[in-house]
Amino acid sequence: MGRSFSLATVAAGGLVVTSASASYAAPAEADWICGSITGATVCFEPDGDDFHVKDTAHDSASARADWTVNYSRETPHCVNNNGYDTWAECKFDMKEGYTVCFRPQVYDYSANRLIRTATEAICTVI
Repeated sequence: MGRSFSLATVAAGGLVVTSASASYAAPAEADWICGSITGATVCFEPDGDDFHVKDTAHDSASARADWTVNYSRETPHCVNNNGYDTWAECKFDMKEGYTVCFRPQVYDYSANRLIRTATEAICTVI
């Protein structure tokens, strides 16, 4: 599995089915690829194509993963709106051999406003 830490431009489109689980305690496994900003930690689990998102700030905003993959499909966010110091998991089924890129973000859904985002995407081949 390759890993790089750079911005990426990828195509988006198509349909995806996702689910976000309720809060749980997610340990960061050795093969997970993680990134953090103030208010959010996002980990990608390559074996399973799952995102794990932790809210790390006492505020009314949600932590989320903003992600893309370089083949035609819709690329939604993985959102944790469970509150401070909780994790949420989103399960996806992605094609092998493509590149997924993600950024931790903090988003205020009540104001429909992005508060902060990582400046660089974290990318890996799945």
